[in-house]
Amino acid sequence: EAGGGAAWPIEGVRYVPHLVGEPYPHPESKPLAYYTETYASLHKRDLPIIGQYVAANTLSLRPWPVDGSRDQHSEFFREMSSAGICKVIPSFHLSKFYADMLLEGLTQPRTDPSSAFAVDFQRFGASVQAELLGGVSMVAWTVDISLDLHELLPLVGADCEMTKMSEDESFQRYMKLLSAVQRWVGGGGSSVVAPALASVPLLVPLDLSRVPWTEPQAQRKLNIFLKCMSKSYMDGGWSSIFE
Repeated sequence: EAGGGAAWPIEGVRYVPHLVGEPYPHPESKPLAYYTETYASLHKRDLPIIGQYVAANTLSLRPWPVDGSRDQHSEFFREMSSAGICKVIPSFHLSKFYADMLLEGLTQPRTDPSSAFAVDFQRFGASVQAELLGGVSMVAWTVDISLDLHELLPLVGADCEMTKMSEDESFQRYMKLLSAVQRWVGGGGSSVVAPALASVPLLVPLDLSRVPWTEPQAQRKLNIFLKCMSKSYMDGGWSSIFE
């Protein structure tokens, strides 16, 4: 559901055109140009199948390079629209800056206006302005790194206050990165560098693949985790991204 409780009518597919034998990039490397002319033959093959036979109306896309021309994806969006796929969820390449923090031993990301993080995010926001999407609507945006709940749920206590989340360095790094992008989207004044993202929700990805669901407390802890992640610091929660 979107904010306000209204249903969120999307039928989505995660779409990453990928050549046979092509290695996936490391998190710290530049994103590949999956949605440009290089992969056009795959787009022409795949998008009609996704739109007409899978009947999906939304594509969730991997991060793309943000240092090329602003209209480098215009043909891809036209192909989407022609295939009846009218909604998109782009991803920001946050994993690169998480990897940089680990490699450099940082506990805080570099967020000054000239930092690579700030520059890339500003370029990402510029690349999803409505006039560049060829009639396709951006219904949300997300990031390309997930919280591993197999590691985090054991830290969850009986409520938001009784928790050991502050002791987990990975969680703290992740939340500092998300807090930075939240300020750049909706912080107000000169801190806003990506206004195109302010009117659509941020989807925070969670990795549930290794959660031991047979354990009796797993579902209860997940419910507490979701509640506390959705509450601001001022309300006793864990996050500033929903303030």
